[in-house]
Amino acid sequence: MQWITTSRLRILALLCLVASVSGHAKGNPCQTDPRDTPDGTPASTTPLEEANLDTCTADSDCVVVDYRHCCGASKRAIHRDYIDAYEANPEWQVFDDPATCAVIGICRGDRNVTEARCNRDAEAATGRCELVFP
Repeated sequence: MQWITTSRLRILALLCLVASVSGHAKGNPCQTDPRDTPDGTPASTTPLEEANLDTCTADSDCVVVDYRHCCGASKRAIHRDYIDAYEANPEWQVFDDPATCAVIGICRGDRNVTEARCNRDAEAATGRCELVFP
């Protein structure tokens, strides 16, 4: 029985290697997920939600993407590994809830923003990507 389990793991590892070398690793179970816990327990068993798009551990995790908010914001900071998921979900690229928009006011201008960083407390395992305003 142990041999069967070991063989399956070797086959899975080989398939992952082939997928990553051939460029077909996106969206496959071999890809690591930034939401995975430090002990290696995969968080990828749960679907990605919009609220988790900006989870990060380092500044290099964060990128700026286009966004449309009713307050006038046109950019958003998300984790670089979630760009494909973000682009595949148009509802994540816009915020226009009438009740909220009526009381928000105008957001800070972000036209000149080109960078994002990870805002993380020293004690926290993860932080949130945020825009860097010049």
